[in-house]
Amino acid sequence: MGEPRGRECRYYPCHFEGQDCRFCFCPFYPCGDTRTGGRWIISSRGRRVWSCKNCHWIHRPGVAERLEEELRKGRRSREEMQELRRRLMKSASGILMVLGTSSSAGKSFIAMALCRIFSDMGYRVAPFKAQNTSLNSYVTPDGGEIARAQALQAFAARVEPEVDMNPLLLKPCGERRSQLVVLGKPRGVIDAAEYYRSFTLSEGLRVVREAVERLKEGYEVVVMEGAGSPAEINLMHADIANLRAAEVADAPAVLVADI
Repeated sequence: MGEPRGRECRYYPCHFEGQDCRFCFCPFYPCGDTRTGGRWIISSRGRRVWSCKNCHWIHRPGVAERLEEELRKGRRSREEMQELRRRLMKSASGILMVLGTSSSAGKSFIAMALCRIFSDMGYRVAPFKAQNTSLNSYVTPDGGEIARAQALQAFAARVEPEVDMNPLLLKPCGERRSQLVVLGKPRGVIDAAEYYRSFTLSEGLRVVREAVERLKEGYEVVVMEGAGSPAEINLMHADIANLRAAEVADAPAVLVADI
């Protein structure tokens, strides 16, 4: 109380240049939503508390202005505040696909860098890779399994990893065979031919589409990553990790090349 607001505040900018400081304390605290960058931590007294250290959302100029307008209309119940927060968060998302000329071209690194850059700018950012083939997996807070690359990208974006960030994970277990993990849950072992013949363009594409839509609902920016090359002619007919994913998400694409 009594501290000046805006650029006159001695803590400005506590998050990013150009932030709106009309709310020093978030009226939604504790929201419990890790998509904004907040998370539960253990305090120095050993208590479980909600930390807003990495949450920039309340200081976005457009959000702060609209929130003040809504709160001037009168007091609201907790349920009404939750609905208000949901409506404020549900805005048009920016989305970008990072494709590569080949595997190991640097897609994951570029996507991770973009996640941190957009987060530094104050946006709520989520990484996304429709399909990843990797034995290096990470267990999300809710017990799901995703590729470690998408977990690292989430950490770069200062958000908790979640299964929608990598809805399809293939864990190789033999010649042309992989364990299929769908939305963090093991589905069983599947042959490559069967996977591309009967799964990708039916259930697989639906899972990818729904995961992208959920991320667009909860984040302001989604950084998508392709897999391998988008021009592998033996896979293009059933590939859902590259151009089809970009089409589903209506995402512009950049191409990463390692010369």
